Amino acid sequence: MPWDRTAIRGISEAIEVYEVSGLGTLRTHFELSTRRGLTKFVGRESELNQMRRALELARSGQGQMVAVVAEAGTGKSRLYYEFKATLPAGCKVLEAYSVSHGKASAWLPVLELLRNYFGIAEGDDAAARCDKVSAVVGALDPALQDTLQYVFGLLGIVEGADPLAQMDPQTKRQRTLDAIKRIVLRESVNQPLVVIFEDLHWIDEQTQALLDLLADSIANARVLLLVNYRPEYRHEWGNKSHYVQIGLKPLGRESAEKLLTALVGDAVELLPLKRLIIERTGGNPFFIEEIVQALFDDSALVRNGVVKVTRSLSQLRLPPTVQGILASRIDRLSAGQKDLLQMLAVMGREAPLNLIRQVAVAAEPQLQRMLA
Repeated sequence: MPWDRTAIRGISEAIEVYEVSGLGTLRTHFELSTRRGLTKFVGRESELNQMRRALELARSGQGQMVAVVAEAGTGKSRLYYEFKATLPAGCKVLEAYSVSHGKASAWLPVLELLRNYFGIAEGDDAAARCDKVSAVVGALDPALQDTLQYVFGLLGIVEGADPLAQMDPQTKRQRTLDAIKRIVLRESVNQPLVVIFEDLHWIDEQTQALLDLLADSIANARVLLLVNYRPEYRHEWGNKSHYVQIGLKPLGRESAEKLLTALVGDAVELLPLKRLIIERTGGNPFFIEEIVQALFDDSALVRNGVVKVTRSLSQLRLPPTVQGILASRIDRLSAGQKDLLQMLAVMGREAPLNLIRQVAVAAEPQLQRMLA
């Protein structure tokens, strides 16, 4: 929420000051990319067809679990995004995302999924959340009333004495997991259900337990359980007849060329550059997009109606890895910004501002500018 331009001590010109009024709607890097505008979707028709077949089986009452496995930047989230756009009317979607610090945050993706399912808004107080959960569960099936205390406990909706306070923690956890499972399965009776958990390589132990329980329970339900993860993630679902794994490979040459054409055009003089980019990136879609952006940032590519290359291929500096792209961006920072970035990297992904102030050598106004 913007205020008027404000004079700040140490800064010569008045600046616009903003007040944080609440959490935004964006939760992931992919959601941010979606707002900026997505590039052309190419080369994944076979994978989409596999997911469509799994959906048809699930809609007929033969629940399916589909896992998409790929390295970072290969397009796991984009594949799900495009698949959701093809879902027929009447399918209900429940989604949850893991974050890089998620292993230390119990139930984090599950809480997100439940808040969305029950329609809980950020500003809802305990009474409003209680009413929403009770209304949804009551309309779904009165026989599920015994799940409410476990859902309330998980969502932190406790007024007065906690009825579960004296319960054995393991028993409480298992009954909470069972309550969520029962709600999901009962919802699938009303309509086919697509349940999505992304980035399992970052999930916590409790979310893993729920996924294991759902994997064991959906074989005869109208549920399509979609998960994705990087190759280092391990699970024990491979022996289930309703489990399908899709290995998402980098784009082939033809698909990579289509993506590049969408990014820079189809001028003949760009063909040598396209071949070089495909060779350097190995067909990784994210890497392709980042290299093109880096070339524009470096003015090696310019757009004036059409895209043109301003230097010979031998003069282009193409980073060999995504890390190289990040390094090239860091190279464009000032010496003070580089020193600050290096210090923050040692401190970790997050650090208290007061601690940064004590360690950094820059004065407060300069520090604020560099952090921005």
